This record gives sequence, C-alpha cells and structure tokens, in this order.
Amino acid sequence: MLDSARAPLRGARITATPEGQAAASSTVSGQDGEFTLAVEPGAYTLRIRAEGFQELSQRADPSSNQHFPEFILQVAPHHDTVTVTESPGYQVAAIDSGTKTLTPLRDVPQSITVVTRELIQDQMMMSIGDVVRYVPGITAIQERTTATRSSSEGTVRPPTSS
Repeated sequence: MLDSARAPLRGARITATPEGQAAASSTVSGQDGEFTLAVEPGAYTLRIRAEGFQELSQRADPSSNQHFPEFILQVAPHHDTVTVTESPGYQVAAIDSGTKTLTPLRDVPQSITVVTRELIQDQMMMSIGDVVRYVPGITAIQERTTATRSSSEGTVRPPTSS
C-alpha cells in the first residue's frame, strides 16, 4: 500500500468482498504499508480506503496465483470556500473640523484628508511630521532634527475620542 509519492501508507482499511456475496473481510495496512488478509479461494473485490486519499477498488483472485500489484492511492482532491468581506478600513462617516458641527463627510464642500488612528499605526507614523507629509496641501518644513513646522490652508487636529 503506497501513496502517490510511493511512500508506505499505514492505516489504510482494506476490505475484501467475495463476488456475489455480502459478507466481507477487512484489515488495516501496517507501518510498511503491507497487509495480510485470510480469504477463501475465489474472486474478490478489494476496496481500499485511507483518510485524505481517493478510494481504490480492484478485482483480485488469490486462487489464480497471480502476483498482486502495488496498490497506489492518489491524494483526494480538496476544496475549500473562502469568503472575503471588506472592512470599513480608513473610512470616516462624519467630521466636525471643517464646519465645527458633526457633518457627513460627503456634505463638506472642500478637500479634507482624514488621518485615522488606524492609518497612523498601519503606516507607522511616529511624529506629527510623518502625519503632515502624508496629507496633500500641507508642506512639512524640517527646521531642526527634532522639530517640524507645517504650513497649510487647513487645520491639523488630533483625533477626537469615540
């Protein structure tokens, strides 16, 4: 008993059913993939099953002194279903910085860039300089190694607590 890579297949269930009868004998393959099954002379249908492999069915007649071939089980096809759903991600439904009142973002008649806490974490923004470099319309000016001054037509506000 071998798998498709010709490695011994242990634990495969072999069932021998005599032709024209319902009674069957069965055994399990050993560590080396081999098995022994005591049967009466006559023709049998051998059915071989192993988890993760396609079932193999073959006619055999031990009384004919034929040499039994190697039984090679093929890997069973595997099908999974993957469902992908969109998360809201970086979307913000409403803001209060452009109009001073909570307003749906689509109703604000100007260009606004919202930098969410999630975006700051995902883009590994470590300073306000990193944030303003991300926003169009704001120019970050590096004056010293630790300070950043920004110039813009808008306002940079920290996120409000939810």
